[in-house]
Amino acid sequence: MKRIGAIILICVISISAGALDTSKVVLPQKGSQSLEFGFSGLFNISTYMGNIMALKKFSSPQRATRYAIGITVESYDMMGPGQDIYYNPYPSDSTVLSTTFDRTSIYTNQDISFRMQWLKYLEPQGNLSLLFGVGPLVGYQTSKRETSEEPQEFDYGQSYQTNENVSTTLYLGLVPVVGVEWFVHKNISFHAEYYSDIKVGQKKITDSRSSVSSNGDWTKSDYDIFGLYYSVRGYARGGVSFFFK
Repeated sequence: MKRIGAIILICVISISAGALDTSKVVLPQKGSQSLEFGFSGLFNISTYMGNIMALKKFSSPQRATRYAIGITVESYDMMGPGQDIYYNPYPSDSTVLSTTFDRTSIYTNQDISFRMQWLKYLEPQGNLSLLFGVGPLVGYQTSKRETSEEPQEFDYGQSYQTNENVSTTLYLGLVPVVGVEWFVHKNISFHAEYYSDIKVGQKKITDSRSSVSSNGDWTKSDYDIFGLYYSVRGYARGGVSFFFK
């Protein structure tokens, strides 16, 4: 899948380059600025992670600073049947009880981050230039998972159960990046990058569980846990920049 994604990206860049007048290619100079849109997970749709919008400023033809906002939004609902089986070895008749139920799971996740990167461009080959850089980031993530189990036949002693898990994370980190940028026109460039999010922060999880039985019993439990959060993950990203200066 990653190879297919890379081939598609190269084809898009090639077609766009052919459609534009490459005689109008102007490499960035001191004071050049662009508005950049990037899409993570482009090479593997099943692991799409979100997108960024950035402002990139060139202090020289080989150096630029990128100021970016990253946003990730994930959500899904799932439901299906299941079965609980209870085995009691006493008395000697070895009673086996089973309950058929419907389970529903709802998951949402939002992540917003602010990041800055100092980029270094190598000497361009034609209108193609390699780049690499690093910079800090700060972000906030919240996710919520709600699960409920409802018996299909609410017999005596059976229960309706719900579970809600909410986590919040505040983190800091670094973002090293390496990639290539193709300046196909004085106003447009395409880029493909590989970067890592190196994060460390504080995470809080709140978990609530409750059940209501057919005979009127009711139970509920709540607890909070806190801990150190850290993560190192790599991503591929493709995108396009529009130069306005």
